[in-house]
Amino acid sequence: METFLIGFAEKQKDSTCGCFIQNAVVEHAGENEQVLQRSDALFDTLQTAIVQTIKSAQNQAQISSKQDAKSLGQFVICQMQGMRVLGKAKRYTEIDTATQILIQYLKSA
Repeated sequence: METFLIGFAEKQKDSTCGCFIQNAVVEHAGENEQVLQRSDALFDTLQTAIVQTIKSAQNQAQISSKQDAKSLGQFVICQMQGMRVLGKAKRYTEIDTATQILIQYLKSA
C-alpha cells in the first residue's frame, strides 16, 4: 500500500492535466445524472481495488487492522482526490507531507 500511495503522489507531480471524470464530477455531477452514474462506477471500482489492497496489507501486518478496511478505503480515496487537486495546483510539498501522514496513519490506525 505504501509503494502505491508514494507512486500515486509522485504521479501527481508528473501530470497536472487532471482526470476527465474528476473534472466532470466537480463541474456537473450535481446536475447531470449520467456524470454521476459514471463517477459512481469509477469510484466503486476504485474502492473495491483499494479495499482489497488494504485487506491484503492488513493480513501481512503492513498496516494496522484496528480499522475496517472499507472505511479506510473510503478515507484513502478522499485523500487521493485531494492529491489530484493539489497536483493541479502544483502544491507538491503538501502532497508529500499528506502522503507521509496518510501512510503513518494507515500503519497505526
